[in-house]
Amino acid sequence: MFDIAGPYVGHTCELQVDGDPAVTAGTYGFMDFEDGISRAGLDVDLHDAVERDGTYEVRVWPGVAMARMECHAIDIVSVMLTLEAPYPEDDEESVRVLSDLIDPFMDATMQLIPCEEFQE
Repeated sequence: MFDIAGPYVGHTCELQVDGDPAVTAGTYGFMDFEDGISRAGLDVDLHDAVERDGTYEVRVWPGVAMARMECHAIDIVSVMLTLEAPYPEDDEESVRVLSDLIDPFMDATMQLIPCEEFQE
């Protein structure tokens, strides 16, 4: 697990299975998806993304999922999470799996960040 409560929101974590990367998660303080795609060096086009409704703004492609939420903390205004996974190799299955994984990862990320919106 990575701790992102410090002064910099950008952290990465790689989950491995038998020594091979299975899921790489990265957190960033980006403003929008286009900025996030560019700065994270992702090889995806925003216009090709599958948009998904829910608690977070979510975009998914085969092999990549991104979630974004407003968050005013540590000199940022939003938090973005990216998930990259080489498997499953089937495009439709990859989009389905990453769509299912992005919310629990983002839930855990948001619990670690002291967003002003969620302070009691």
